Amino acid sequence: MGILKKYKIRVSENKKIRAINCKTLPWFTILLSVSLLIIYYFQTLTQNIYNQFALDPLMVEYHGEYYRILTSVFLHGSWDHVIGNVVLILLTSWRLEKLIGHTRIMIVYLVASISGSILSMVVNPNLTYLGASIGVAGLFGITLVLRYYFIKNNVVKAFITGWQVVNSVFWLLIIGLIIYDLGLEPSGTLMINNVGHIGGLIGGTCSLLVINVSKKVGNFNKYLRVSAGAVLILGSIWCAFRIYFTM
Repeated sequence: MGILKKYKIRVSENKKIRAINCKTLPWFTILLSVSLLIIYYFQTLTQNIYNQFALDPLMVEYHGEYYRILTSVFLHGSWDHVIGNVVLILLTSWRLEKLIGHTRIMIVYLVASISGSILSMVVNPNLTYLGASIGVAGLFGITLVLRYYFIKNNVVKAFITGWQVVNSVFWLLIIGLIIYDLGLEPSGTLMINNVGHIGGLIGGTCSLLVINVSKKVGNFNKYLRVSAGAVLILGSIWCAFRIYFTM
C-alpha cells in the first residue's frame, strides 16, 4: 500500500473518530475569536481603550489596576496583529476544545494569559504589553503535552494530528520566540515579548496538568499533577515577591 493511500485512510479514520467522540460546537473558540476582532475595531476608534486596558506595570503597581493583567490580552497593536492571533486560535483551539471540553480550554487560556502577563510585568516593568499570543502559547503547550503523553490514545491522535504538532512547534520556536508579539517600547515600537510567551507556555501547560482531562482522554500521573501545581504556586509566590518588594 502506497504512502499516499495510507495517509488518506488515516485521515478518513480520524474524521470518523472525531465525529463519534464530539459533536459539540467549540463556542469558546468562536466567542474568543469574534471578541478579539470586535475589540480591536473599537480600538481603532479611540485611544482610550489602549490607555485604560493595556498592561502598564506602573499603573498596576502604584494605582492597583490589576484588571490590566487580563484585559491587555484582548487588545492588539494592528489589524495584522489581531488577525494573526485569531488565525492561530482557530487553527489550534477548536480541536482542543472538542477534545478536553469548553471549561478546560477556557481555564488553560486564561491561566496562560495571566501567567504570561504577570511574568512580563515582573521581568520588564518599564514596557507596556498587549496581545493574545501569550494565551495561544499555552494552547500550543497543551497540544504537545496531550499528543505525546497520550501517544497511544487514538482519540487524541485524531484530534491532535501530526500536522498540528508541527504547527505548534513551528510557531513556538520561530514565531513566538523570534519574530512576533506583545510588548510595546515607550516609543511605541512593536517588539517581541519572549518572556510573556514563556510564561503563557508554562502557565497554560501546568494548569491542564492540574485540572486533568476527560475520561475519554485519560489521566495524568498524580506526581506530575502535583509537580505542576507546585510550579504554579511557587511561581505565583516569586512573582508576588518581585512585584511588592523589588519593582
